[in-house]
Amino acid sequence: IPIFGSPVIELMNMLVTPKLQERRDNWFIELGERVIKLEKEGKIDYKELSKNDVFIDISIKATEVALKTHQKEKLDAKFKTLNQKKIELEKMIIASKTEVEKEKLNRKLKQILSEFEKNQQKLKENEAELKILQEKYNSLLEK
Repeated sequence: IPIFGSPVIELMNMLVTPKLQERRDNWFIELGERVIKLEKEGKIDYKELSKNDVFIDISIKATEVALKTHQKEKLDAKFKTLNQKKIELEKMIIASKTEVEKEKLNRKLKQILSEFEKNQQKLKENEAELKILQEKYNSLLEK
């Protein structure tokens, strides 16, 4: 693939980089505004904070999470789609005339429910990670 590698990379950079850059810029603006506010309130000294490795580590991790914020919206949209499919399948099961047809529809329904559970687990993991970061960030500010 060396022949196609460079054009593919260029294409992906063209497609992904602008949105990624926008998210990163928005996040850094928000983070900067928070730091300025906390400094004005006398809670932090940004010059000292810039030397604090814990703050830097937390900021890097928080930035990773912020760049993934689309995932919640994506999972929410997937939940809606799966729920709609689930409702449709339930109606089809009720209306089905043969046991073979009901069994086939039940298998599809189980697949959808399994996918639904996986998405809920991903969302819980993301929320737990964000909560841990918030706690670390808050404890850092209390020092």
